[in-house]
Amino acid sequence: MIRLPRLVALAGLLVAAPASATDAFDPQTPEATFSGSDPALSDAQGLPMWDRIERLVDPDSLFRQEDFPPGNAWNDESELAPHAETLFGDPTPSSSRALLHFAPGWLAPTQPTPVLLVPGAGTNASGVLAVLARQLAAGGHAVFALSFAHPHGDNFQQAEQLANAIARIRELSGAARVDLVSHSKGGLAAAIYASHTDGQAWGTSERAQAYAERGTPYRGDVRRFVAVAAPFGGLDTPFRWTAPGLAAIDADPIAPVPWHTWYPMTTGNLLVTQDLRDRDLGPEVLDAWPGQAQLLADWSNEHALPGSRIELGTYAAQPDWLTTYEGGFGLWSSGDGLAVVRDEAGSLVDALDAGLDPGIELAVLAGTFPFVALDRPAIVVDPFGGDFSSFGGQDDAFYLDFFESVLASDFPDLTLDGDDLQGLRDGWLAPAEISGLGDGVIFDGSATATGPLLSRGATLIETHRVELSHLDLLFASRELGEALVARGEADPGNEAYLRALGRRWIEADSVGWILEILDDPAGDDDDSAPSDDDDSSSPGGDDDSAPTDDDDSAPLNDTPFLTDCACSQGPPRSGLLALLLVPLLRRRRC
Repeated sequence: MIRLPRLVALAGLLVAAPASATDAFDPQTPEATFSGSDPALSDAQGLPMWDRIERLVDPDSLFRQEDFPPGNAWNDESELAPHAETLFGDPTPSSSRALLHFAPGWLAPTQPTPVLLVPGAGTNASGVLAVLARQLAAGGHAVFALSFAHPHGDNFQQAEQLANAIARIRELSGAARVDLVSHSKGGLAAAIYASHTDGQAWGTSERAQAYAERGTPYRGDVRRFVAVAAPFGGLDTPFRWTAPGLAAIDADPIAPVPWHTWYPMTTGNLLVTQDLRDRDLGPEVLDAWPGQAQLLADWSNEHALPGSRIELGTYAAQPDWLTTYEGGFGLWSSGDGLAVVRDEAGSLVDALDAGLDPGIELAVLAGTFPFVALDRPAIVVDPFGGDFSSFGGQDDAFYLDFFESVLASDFPDLTLDGDDLQGLRDGWLAPAEISGLGDGVIFDGSATATGPLLSRGATLIETHRVELSHLDLLFASRELGEALVARGEADPGNEAYLRALGRRWIEADSVGWILEILDDPAGDDDDSAPSDDDDSSSPGGDDDSAPTDDDDSAPLNDTPFLTDCACSQGPPRSGLLALLLVPLLRRRRC
């Protein structure tokens, strides 16, 4: 039986004005739906990931068909984005499309505020967010995740798709607000939307001006914003680490090339050239990395360029490192340099001083472990140009000396044990971004650059640092850490390094921290105040006697979201979380 207060809340939902984004977007009608036993809901090994996936389309003129880098079209066989071509309906979809993924249990949460997960670059929700989604769902949250059409797309268009996804979630749930949990580049899309007001200027670039004119002003529909490894201070990776560009000269690029021209016989012979403008950060031939170009920032004053640090050994061997960063002709290449490319794309970092809406609560999670695990499918292979084959196979004295002479100044609290050393020796762990404190991809100073975001009065709940790498921030929990320790102990001769990784996950428990940030105390609503029904003297501040009394966010299972929905009603089984580690821990040498 539905009690009277629930009927009142439901009636409010039926007469409420629909959540809207651009005028052209319809939050009530997705273009396509995948549910039930559809194989598109499972990963490449057939393990279930999602309860439902919807394809959203916004025909507004803000959106465009963005160029894809060579070889970077979506395909159904990708381990990092399974079934993406089918789900988007196109291997190179227009950015007017997005996917909304529903985690199991979304119909029966015990927490009142829905959660939207936002992925970073180079992948989609199925690639990195499914495990986190299930862990949050097991904590009682209705969890949704977003996939953008372009893996390195324009941050402004992605901000508008985030607004559309929120509108769809509100349409389904009746909630007034949602919580956002973003990873890496996805944090910029979230910050843009949560800062956008009528008349807000975002820069002089064509994309920035289009968003200023067409983008949806913030609607007051975000409660808490959890930013995981978001480069709020920008990044300079393509120009700082030039060696990866060598691999992309004659192969499909996995990261942008920092030069527009390559000289196979050196710049001593300017007649023999290779045009790289279909894979660089500029827009002249293919404008295929717009979202990356918008994030560029000069970090050379805070952290010396690797090419200038001879103590890095092999890692200092970055070809044309100075001319790449500053622009001009080097021995092998020519390019415009970071500043020119950044200014042409429009610096998003500078534009963030617009500031988040004052009603938003921000929490920041940053990692301080610079080693990446190579036994999971790698989103970026050898991104920093290190010679992994020579770094592995050394004795313990080599690694201990490397830590002491190279890493100690930037990573004073770094801890490694014998199991970690085994991972380095056997090639399962490798250093990534080691030229400054960070998570192996994003500098700590960038991930924690919250000053501009708070300029309008938004609340900073906490800046939390843990000893985890960039991707591990999304997975680390006590349960999964214990599963890793058990696996390492089952085969210590070959997989002892998993014990170290598991212990690190247990200690950091980043997922547990996210749950603490998102959880509401009993009796609270989605307005984040301890008990904000101020016209009631009843325990818990409840003026309508419902267990969780948010007038604009009735428990989701009391709301008739969908008809004929082949959806799961209960939370996900916790044992499945450990099973989902199988594809994550699949050995794949780089």
